Amino acid sequence: MKNKLIINKRVIYLNDDERNAEYPYHSNYIKTTKYNIVTFLPVALLLQFLRVANIYFLIIAILQSIPAISPLNAYTAVLPLAFVLTISLIREGIEDFRRYKSDRVINKAQFKKYYEKGTFLEIQSKNIKVGDILLIEDGDTFPSDMVLLKSSNGLNAFIQTSSLDGEKNYKKRTLPKNFEEYARPFEDKNFDLVGRLVVESPTLNLYSFNGKIIMGNNQFALKVNQLLLKGSNLRNTEWVMGIVVYTGKDTKLMLNSQKSRTKQSYVEKKLNVIIFMILGLQIFICLCLNLIMIIHDSLDPSNQDYYLGK
Repeated sequence: MKNKLIINKRVIYLNDDERNAEYPYHSNYIKTTKYNIVTFLPVALLLQFLRVANIYFLIIAILQSIPAISPLNAYTAVLPLAFVLTISLIREGIEDFRRYKSDRVINKAQFKKYYEKGTFLEIQSKNIKVGDILLIEDGDTFPSDMVLLKSSNGLNAFIQTSSLDGEKNYKKRTLPKNFEEYARPFEDKNFDLVGRLVVESPTLNLYSFNGKIIMGNNQFALKVNQLLLKGSNLRNTEWVMGIVVYTGKDTKLMLNSQKSRTKQSYVEKKLNVIIFMILGLQIFICLCLNLIMIIHDSLDPSNQDYYLGK
């Protein structure tokens, strides 16, 4: 059965690591941290000054450090600002370190990669590549987006996608239509077959997928019912075997995940506006007083107080 023409496609070969390695697909390494050891201090400090309050108090601290225009000690402005920035940096560091530890656990998770004749090799999640055939057991989390090739249930399997869409009900996944002759016997954990998959390029849509499996002269259409999504869990199924089609940044989970960013609450946004108003008002008052002084001195140059040196 022929599938419709797929534009922007990727071709994946069954049981052929060498041919699959020719394509520059993303690795399955996951990184959600915002900083590293080198970039943490400069980048995190720069992000702190995206807050208008910090910029305002920095300007005040600079002005108070100039003896000619300020009667106050600079430490009265510098120390509070330094304390606030230090606490903020410590919090940023702790949050990013937690993301790093979570990434490390995910990247080092062990999975079974099919080798040949029913044998498997242990492989870390970060080393999984497009085209690998993996054995996933009941309760395990899928490390990448995969196409279902075989199931202990025969023609179907069940997954839970609550980590992706919040739905806790189990979703049914089935073998490609008329593909069961290549998956038998269902009780054997082997897949020593030659063929290839042609699938669409990665997309954001969790509920859309198109492709085909080509086995000799036979073609079998692939839809979302054959897709096992990264982050979902295998349920009510002893085991499944699937071929990896998207890894790392190309998976639907990562494409739908927003990059870590500095968050601003509604109150903080309102505070930024108020600070701008205060700063504008202070500048206006200073300009008005300066204008009054200029007018006053121009009207009566002799009217100078003794402490001004005249």
